[in-house]
Amino acid sequence: MKLCIIGDEIRQYEFLIQGLVEEYREAFHIDNLALHCVDKERLRIMGKWTERFLRHRDYDVKLEITSNAVEAISDSDFLITVNRAGGLEARQLDEHIAFKHGVVGAEQSGPGGTINAIRAIHEEMKYARIAEEVAPDVWLINYTNPASFPAEALQRFSKIKNIGQCSIWPNRIASIAWDFGLHYERISDLFSRIKTILIGSNQNLWVKDVYVDGEKVTKEWIKKLNEKDRTTAKGYYGANPAYEKVAIRNLVGMDAMWYIIGPIFFSQYELDEWNKTGKSRADLVVPYEEKHFEEANNPDLVDVSPSLWERQGIKDLKAKLAERKPGLKRSLRPADLKEHYDLAAPSVMNAIINDTGEALVCQVQNQGAIKGMEDYMVQEILCHVDKRGPHPIQVGEIPMSIRGIVLSSAYWQSLTVEAAVEGSYDKALLALLNCPHIQHAQKFRVCKEILDEYLKVHKDFLPEMKSRAGLYPSTQTKKGKS
Repeated sequence: MKLCIIGDEIRQYEFLIQGLVEEYREAFHIDNLALHCVDKERLRIMGKWTERFLRHRDYDVKLEITSNAVEAISDSDFLITVNRAGGLEARQLDEHIAFKHGVVGAEQSGPGGTINAIRAIHEEMKYARIAEEVAPDVWLINYTNPASFPAEALQRFSKIKNIGQCSIWPNRIASIAWDFGLHYERISDLFSRIKTILIGSNQNLWVKDVYVDGEKVTKEWIKKLNEKDRTTAKGYYGANPAYEKVAIRNLVGMDAMWYIIGPIFFSQYELDEWNKTGKSRADLVVPYEEKHFEEANNPDLVDVSPSLWERQGIKDLKAKLAERKPGLKRSLRPADLKEHYDLAAPSVMNAIINDTGEALVCQVQNQGAIKGMEDYMVQEILCHVDKRGPHPIQVGEIPMSIRGIVLSSAYWQSLTVEAAVEGSYDKALLALLNCPHIQHAQKFRVCKEILDEYLKVHKDFLPEMKSRAGLYPSTQTKKGKS
């Protein structure tokens, strides 16, 4: 079996390799591993790190490290993308430009999420077109952020079988296990015990219902979350969001993935922080990535880069592992604390290879699972996954309490996808106008100004954008018209 991995998001990449080798080596084996990215120096570092990591664990595989995308993808059974078009430098520009206009938006939210998605889709579609020619039966598993955007583009506009994945749901399953005091040895053992019925995408994701060992525990779980949040220390730009989190949960009767939807409710805190320090989240992350590659280049390193833990806010891994979790009858292990890129894609590969029919969360087209939403829209849905791929489990109606938020986010995503595939400036602007994260009194003017600036600074990573409405370029003139 051949696996091709494309991209240089080293945080996702290292955990992914660890999951394939340590978590799933008994379930299936990779015979040929091909690595590709456009940055040759980063490719060299990742290749050398991979050689050491695999050798240290006696994992026998033919390793192919190539800057030729066709060679890498050819005859692959699985293709996993961990791309970031333009690198973290592009993300810095995204966030700085948005903040300058008084709007919050990171790599998966607001204007930053929109332009990041257009860049990502532009790149992902190139690889999909290659795969259509040299590996037409490949399963493409997308890790590239904002994950559900490229997944929708690939599922709507390419012939390649595709599943989007994110580390959100294994993280959530682990936290639910801690909340209910479940004993487990491996987090993957919980996939058959905990079911999460989700609505939305990972940019705006809501947990409709939770089942533990077949019993619906949604209300009890929300109570547990409320109790925890009321005692939570300050953590969101110096603010304690407990009141808002508890209030929203009790209003809608479900929980939201707050680190994504947070910009709606805490944008002022982020703007204040920007005005005070001139720094965004990307400015904090860039030094970490540099450190990851510096560590991975160390010929003595045979494990994941130590700074990956620091980037997750774990400054002292040994002290963190000494903590006790309610009901967990064993000590914490590093696997319990990871962002779980080690589980998301490998679990889907395992289900396809071994035809398990396991219930896993996947980013797939709705196909009628969520009523009141277009079938082509990609959402994060609990699916039965077997050798034919994912089969969405019925979710039902979107509760009225969140219907507007969910649908606006879904249309934001679909318009962004179409803007990227068609090179449509008008749809890119419409996407921003539909984005629920953008809060501004002069939304049209600000969205247009941000978009125009993005198109100037990121032109090397974007499709050529055209406007039928005559809105772009902003100085566009025609004979006799202005």
